[in-house]
Amino acid sequence: EATESPLDQRAVSSAFLGALSSIASAGPSVVAIDDAQWLDAPSARVLEFVVRRLDEVPIGLIVTIRSQGLDALPLGLDRALPAARIRRLVVGPITLADTRDMLSSELSTRFPRSLLTRIHETSAGNPFLALELGRALLRHGIEHEPSTSLPVPSTLADLVTDRLSGLSESVKQVLLVVSAASQPTVPLVVQAIGEPTAADDIDDAFTAGVIEARSGRIGAAHPLLAAVHD
Repeated sequence: EATESPLDQRAVSSAFLGALSSIASAGPSVVAIDDAQWLDAPSARVLEFVVRRLDEVPIGLIVTIRSQGLDALPLGLDRALPAARIRRLVVGPITLADTRDMLSSELSTRFPRSLLTRIHETSAGNPFLALELGRALLRHGIEHEPSTSLPVPSTLADLVTDRLSGLSESVKQVLLVVSAASQPTVPLVVQAIGEPTAADDIDDAFTAGVIEARSGRIGAAHPLLAAVHD
């Protein structure tokens, strides 16, 4: 239980290191940290403590960070590990040609080049944003470049909300159950919905592209679809 006394930072850090060491004793493991720029300071300090003490522990680290430039690595990795053990991979924006090929493959549509260019510029090379912009344009029946800015939402959250608003209530219910369950499966979702048409609703959710199958389970096709609710 939380108390008024502050937590002992070193005790928490040591406990986390012990937990990771216990996990790794069963076999090599990986710790994945997404969007490290959003870590709160206490969590970052715990991770920095652990990183400096992983020399003899068979644990790899995958850390992603959004940055225009990366002079220093997050969590003190460049100070804690030798350069030979660090691999940097810069993921830049996709090209106009890649955007065209992706939209053609995923949406079975070839937008006019002028409109394709607008999509690419608005998305700044973000593939998911470009894909959702393409979907929004098709939903709104826009197939030619408008004279002004694209008449569809331009942020991912707004685009996903716009997309979800066009779904049936039964498909939204499927997505809600899938998002709430820790290990969703088709039988679990059918049981949770409790309607005779539940199996058909799940098929409709697959067809709508908001859920997908993963190693015997099902999940939201993208984390934002699970996080954004109409």
